[in-house]
Formats: sequence, C-alpha cells, structure tokens
Amino acid sequence: MDNFTTDVLRKIALAPYIQIATALIGKARKIGGNQFRHNWATLGILIDHKIINPLILKAGVIHDLKEDAPECFFPDKICLIDCDGPRVVELVEELSIRDNETKIEYLERVMVDGSEEAKIIKLADRISNLIDIQLGTFDIHHIIRTLDETKKYILPYAKGINENLYLEMFDLITLSTKYMQRTIELIANKIINKVRDMILELENRAEKNTAALLDPNDLKLEFYEVFHKLEAEVTADFIIHNIYNEVY
Repeated sequence: MDNFTTDVLRKIALAPYIQIATALIGKARKIGGNQFRHNWATLGILIDHKIINPLILKAGVIHDLKEDAPECFFPDKICLIDCDGPRVVELVEELSIRDNETKIEYLERVMVDGSEEAKIIKLADRISNLIDIQLGTFDIHHIIRTLDETKKYILPYAKGINENLYLEMFDLITLSTKYMQRTIELIANKIINKVRDMILELENRAEKNTAALLDPNDLKLEFYEVFHKLEAEVTADFIIHNIYNEVY
C-alpha cells in the first residue's frame, strides 16, 4: 500500500460505522460466522483493490444493516455521525432489497440504475459471496444459481465500473464453474459405477437360479434403495433424483 493510500485511510473516521456494524454479530450466516464478518470482508475487498473513497468504505461496512438487522438501523443517528452520514444512509437503503422486489429486479436496479458508489460496494459484496459459496454448506442448486445470477446480472456491468473488481469476479466464476463441473462428474461417475455393480449383481443372481423370476417391482425397489443411500452421501441430490426418474 503506497503512502498516499495509507495517509487517506488514516484520516477516515470508520470507527463509528464499525461500531454500528457490530449489530450484525448476532446475525448468523449459513456458511458459519455472522453477517458482521461478511460486511468486514466486503470492506477488506474494497481496500484490497485500493478503493479508499470514505463514503464507499463507510457504507460498505454497514451495507447489510437494513436487510439483516432492521431493528438496529437508525437512519437519523447515522446521519449525525459526520458529513457523510446522510449519504451513507442513502447507500444502505439503495443496497437493500425493497418490499415486493425480486432478486433479479434488485440486481438490475443496482447494477443498471444505481449510483456509482452502490455499484462498487455491490461488486465487493458479490466477490465476498463467491468466495464463501462451497459444497457442504450450500447445495449445487444454490451454487449454480448464484454463479448464473452473477454472470447474467452483475458481470456484464462490472468491467465498466471497476476493472480490477471485474477481473477478480471473473476468475472466481471461472474457478467455481470448473469445480462444480468436476464435482458433478465425480458424482455422476459414482452413481454410474454403483448402478453398473447392481446390474452385475442381479445378472449373477439370475445365472445362479435361472428358475427364479425377478419381480420388476422388486428390481425397482432395489434401485430406489441404492439411490436413497447415495442421496445421503452426496450433496447433489437433484442429480440423483434426475437419474432415478430417467431410469424409471
């Protein structure tokens, strides 16, 4: 970090906003930890990319306050903190999803019609989310939806907002997509191998007792039981359901 950036950061009075952000400590995240850490991570991403606009940093560290801790969101008090207070409140409200607003409508509003400051915070926020998503915490449905959502409604605008944030987001999407593809391949291969083993076992049983007739319903039940066991072992339950439905 160069001297200029260090000097600017030293002069930014972030402490009052960090204190307000601590209200998010009690708001748990599905991946573990809490919303305060996520907001703190968003602040860190902004600084890491040398974004040192005081307004952006102040709003960035409390950007989820209205959504996740509305009982602690007091606009009048924030407005009195300093000269940036009123604008910080506007940014927090701008970055909060509105009543009856869909997620897609929200993203389009921020990324297309939002202020420059809100767009930059949203990019850092989404980078933090992309870093956090992982199997074992989220199912494949959620991860794929997040990746598709980012590619359709955020990434196309990101380069024109901040190229460095865009490049990191692009790399995260690429890495996550490759990881998901590999994971799906591994799960599919596991299922295929299991089904192949079942078929061989049934063939061997038929050969040993040619007089015994295999009831199709019994066969279907055995396949179901295997798929049910696999479903408990892997996260990608939707793949198992899809393959099972195709078999029958």
